[in-house]
Amino acid sequence: MMARFDHIPGKRRFLVINYWIGSRDDGYLDGPVLVSTVDYERFHLWDEPVAAVLGEGEYEIVKLYPRGLALDEAERRFASDFPEGSGESPAERRAADQALWADLGRMPQRRYVAMA
Repeated sequence: MMARFDHIPGKRRFLVINYWIGSRDDGYLDGPVLVSTVDYERFHLWDEPVAAVLGEGEYEIVKLYPRGLALDEAERRFASDFPEGSGESPAERRAADQALWADLGRMPQRRYVAMA
């Protein structure tokens, strides 16, 4: 579920997503959260070193920011675009998002058992 960070600043893109905790049938949609990605499969919360691996149906894109944007500019734009959390500093907002994002790492993964 979690992957290590591949830091490629010029190719990464910051975006805002909502993501599913659980399944669409029995889970809930959480967000918006600021994430960065280079491949739209591994998403780093803000600019953290580990990433959640999300499939195509496990998130929805709310807003895209220009490719190559620096973290501080992405934080300013996110605070401006989503003012419901603007009373918090970026560090406070990040801590709150990390608590929610950690739920993705605790979700049980589907396991397939092959019988010989």
